Amino acid sequence: MSDPVSSRPDLPGFAISPADATRRWLDQVAAIACVMLVIVGMYWGGDVALHFMRTDFNTVFGGILMELGYPHGSDTAPDPDFTQASWVNAEFFAYQYGGVVGVLVLLGLVGRRLRVRDLGITTGQRNLGQLIVIGVTAGAVANIASTVIFAGKELFPLGDDTPFWWAMERVEWDLDMWIFMAVGSYVLVPLLEEFAYRGGMLGFMGRAFAPGAALLGVGILFAAMHSQYWSLGPIGMITLVGVIYAGVIFGYVFLRTGSLVPAIIAHAMINVPVALEYEWLRVGLTVAVILIARRQIGEAVQRIASSLWSVDTLRLGVLAALTYAGYWALTAHWQVDRKVIEVGVLVAALGLVFLAGRRKVSDPALQ
Repeated sequence: MSDPVSSRPDLPGFAISPADATRRWLDQVAAIACVMLVIVGMYWGGDVALHFMRTDFNTVFGGILMELGYPHGSDTAPDPDFTQASWVNAEFFAYQYGGVVGVLVLLGLVGRRLRVRDLGITTGQRNLGQLIVIGVTAGAVANIASTVIFAGKELFPLGDDTPFWWAMERVEWDLDMWIFMAVGSYVLVPLLEEFAYRGGMLGFMGRAFAPGAALLGVGILFAAMHSQYWSLGPIGMITLVGVIYAGVIFGYVFLRTGSLVPAIIAHAMINVPVALEYEWLRVGLTVAVILIARRQIGEAVQRIASSLWSVDTLRLGVLAALTYAGYWALTAHWQVDRKVIEVGVLVAALGLVFLAGRRKVSDPALQ
């Protein structure tokens, strides 16, 4: 039986891929502009949250760290209020990712082509059971990086951990704590981040660039947005590499199936906190799944590698470098206000999406 998502001979096995083999520059520049606008939507949502919320999460979590005696610890620390922290965190996410939804709706209206299923909110051409199996397999493979990082941290002096994980290792894991982690780590975060990074950003990139280029580009961006690891020394740099690795895997199963379900499952699996003495259970599951699915995993590696070494990867690197250089010049050299830049990104993205949409409507071969 042939793979139901193998719609193109040059990109076999991908449900999401460029609409035409030429991958014209307008689509690619528009895709980058759309990704930038999604990021702007996150910032706008965060700005609205800070304006309307009576208490922000940094203040609440800062209080928790003080109660625990960060950075040295305290044996007499009171029990932190993780119930309040859960509500504050959830409220902030609602504003932040509400900004992403608003941007995606606007892009859909202007481009006249963006549908709900284009964002991965679908089961594609697979049933739910198949998507769950793919998600568990992807989660097991992604967990390799987490296992190596945690093991390395125990064996070698790689530097301090983030304040968040420092606190998580020093509190009692009662029901309130598990609810807090469900909001901030293994339930709500996978849903929201996969919707924004894979459904939104990778959805745009995967329809304009070869899969390998799109996966690597969004994977690096996904890691860059985890700014809590930037200043941690060796452990931070190693963790960022692990985030890129995981982001590529999450992205691959999204491009492969056209559905966010496997990516959300995989993301949730590696975010579930496990005490060190029980980590061997997760390692055992990882080894078992990899052994069972070794053929499919090998094929996935081949697909990613074969599409990574392409002109699109070089082209994306050049466009990304030019974009960053332009941003640096505007902010550092000319000191343009951030809001002005964000409005410019909005206008550019909407204009490019409108032009790309008109081209596709007028060219039947691209529909």
